[in-house]
Amino acid sequence: MKREWFVTSDQTKLSLAIWEIPAPKCVVQIIHGMNEHMGRYQEFAEFLNTQGFLVGGDDHRGHGLTAGQREKVGKADYDIFEKTTQDQIEITQYLKKTYNLPVV
Repeated sequence: MKREWFVTSDQTKLSLAIWEIPAPKCVVQIIHGMNEHMGRYQEFAEFLNTQGFLVGGDDHRGHGLTAGQREKVGKADYDIFEKTTQDQIEITQYLKKTYNLPVV
């Protein structure tokens, strides 16, 4: 897995995890749930890699490496749903453009 920082349209930095493989069929974008982070999907992503899928996903605002310090984990703005939804749209676009593959 590689990590990179993805900067959203409102200039928020999100930690993006990508499990790359040679010649993938498509990209599977994982959108984690509450109280989670992409590290919890390591085994699942590696399984998807064995099936021919490149895998990507971010630690949402207030989660995992995006949150940074432990005391910031779980902290969110009142409009977190809207922001997270927009973040996922932007990440989908980034993955499509970067890998020139369908994203599912």
